[in-house]
Amino acid sequence: MRKFYSLMLLLFCSSLLTAQKIDLDKYAIKASYLQLPSNPLPVEFTTFSTKFIANGINLNDAGYTNRESDLEAVYFKISGFKRVTTGGHISIKVQIDGYDMGKPEVVKKEEKSKDKDGKETITVSYKITFKYLVPMKYTITDLNGKIVKDGSLAEGILSYKTYESGSYSTSTALENYWKENGSSVKRGLLGGFISERLSTFEGRLNYEIGYVPRTVNDILWSTDSPKHPENEQFKKVCNDVKAAIAEMTTETPLSLSKVKPAIAYYDSILVKYAKDEKPERKLRYAAWYNMAIIYYWLEDYDNAIRCCDGLVANDYDKSDAKDLKAGSERMKRVLSGEIKSSHYVRDVSNATAPPLTTFQQEEEQARLSALKDKAIQEQVAREVASANQPVARSGMLDLDKTVNSIGGLLGKMGNKKSSVVFDKPLADLIISMNESFANYQLISKSLSVNGCSSNAALEMGTQLEKFKTEYNNVGGKLDKQSSTKMKTLLSVYGEITVKEIMTSYMIPSDPAKLQSLMVDPINLLKDMTNDCLDLVLNKNQDKKIILTLLADMQKTLNYGTHGLFNDNNCNNQAYDLAKSSFRRLKTVTEQSNLSEEVKGDFAQLLNAYSPLFQSEVNLTREPQNTKLIEDINKNSYPAFVLKLLQTQ
Repeated sequence: MRKFYSLMLLLFCSSLLTAQKIDLDKYAIKASYLQLPSNPLPVEFTTFSTKFIANGINLNDAGYTNRESDLEAVYFKISGFKRVTTGGHISIKVQIDGYDMGKPEVVKKEEKSKDKDGKETITVSYKITFKYLVPMKYTITDLNGKIVKDGSLAEGILSYKTYESGSYSTSTALENYWKENGSSVKRGLLGGFISERLSTFEGRLNYEIGYVPRTVNDILWSTDSPKHPENEQFKKVCNDVKAAIAEMTTETPLSLSKVKPAIAYYDSILVKYAKDEKPERKLRYAAWYNMAIIYYWLEDYDNAIRCCDGLVANDYDKSDAKDLKAGSERMKRVLSGEIKSSHYVRDVSNATAPPLTTFQQEEEQARLSALKDKAIQEQVAREVASANQPVARSGMLDLDKTVNSIGGLLGKMGNKKSSVVFDKPLADLIISMNESFANYQLISKSLSVNGCSSNAALEMGTQLEKFKTEYNNVGGKLDKQSSTKMKTLLSVYGEITVKEIMTSYMIPSDPAKLQSLMVDPINLLKDMTNDCLDLVLNKNQDKKIILTLLADMQKTLNYGTHGLFNDNNCNNQAYDLAKSSFRRLKTVTEQSNLSEEVKGDFAQLLNAYSPLFQSEVNLTREPQNTKLIEDINKNSYPAFVLKLLQTQ
């Protein structure tokens, strides 16, 4: 009898053991493979060429130079294909058909609020809004001009985007903001729209025809119940599977021999824990799921689908089976064509375009003819600019004599309460302050397309250190109020140029967002810079305007010549800003109340700059112009600033 009770107790304990609670945890793994095209071209197609056509739009208005080649140099990159100039196995043509920039509308908003006493306050704000669109379409053709695919990248009412400015407390403040920033905002919006749609299209091309190396995060299910008899072994098997899958590459598949023991173990779990009790169904769920993952990465999709069906029949958590099964069925279809695995070598480094067909020869002749016409137009512009340079150069200052003659002069400005002695160190400080502000405005206004803002933002750190050095050189030459303001201005620059802040401003994929982020810092810096200039210039507005515009022009010219940007598009944006400042300076010359002597020096300085702006084409990178800019920067620019400051 005692033996009978002992046997019954053993069986009871065994039953409790097998049905005891089991916890599961996600077990992270990484898997590498080659994402195969969803709509593949023949595998022998290895090259492509691109062509961009801009109708009814000056690409300068979108932040590019007026050359379609700017776009061709950036877009597209298709993984598993090699770009060729012309005659690729496929040709991708993108056509931009003008743009629609709606009329800006002022939106007035009133918000009512009450204080604790019930007194009602109405807050009024104003902002500008409008809709905009850049219609674009594409055509993909084969060697003989047959259309493989075509469609729209942007057209119709659903493609319009809406711009909204920041809010301003008065309509006048909003109007002033728009007068100063409207052109650059529109340029950023157009460029951002084009960039976004082309980037999206590039992603679609890679999905449909590309061969993209991928490393993805995936999971297994592991046990987390130390008292359960399977806990340690289940964890060990998961670790073995993880190690085997980690050895996969885009070219090397998962080894069956390394995961075969894991499959056998998970199969044994299905038999060993077969009861219709929740803990056992939960453990079977982990086994079915892990086997489905293993078979998926083995590319044994029939067995992966079988395991997904097992998950459903197990009735613990059916939801995971749906996506796993759909993915397995899709990959089974993908690998039913010429390519039998998502792990193989596709090397196109030595790929060459096939001989040009008759259609491609005609296309190439038309392309070369268009390039020739454009080159002739640009050469004519260069010759006109070159012919005008000697005349402008004849009016240049004798820079060395000018610097020597005024370098030791001291002048005083200010009222009875405050006077500032201007010598060269103080003049350098004023230049550095203005150029720092010009640099910061560059980031916000116009260098926000295609990552151009990044270099300018990083340059701010160098500019700030120069600013600090110039301030330290001045010592006690500033009065207390001016010195305090300058210290505060430097402190604000320091806070704004920390790495985390500047990184948040570098958003080339979203120029409108970048500009909105910059509104508050720019307004703050503008107010503080103006305060500092007012103090040291005794509120002489003519001098303040001239010094600010000169800094804008010189800083942007330096960017256009000193190789800060690798992208010609960015250099051209900087040049356009310099040209705008030059035009405004010419207007200031006629309207200012400066002495005739200073006006004469100012005119000579503008004559020195004049050869740089004789052409519609950016010629600043040409050696003679680079030398001219450097010469002005080192000599006549600081010399004129010093004389302007020292003259009543």
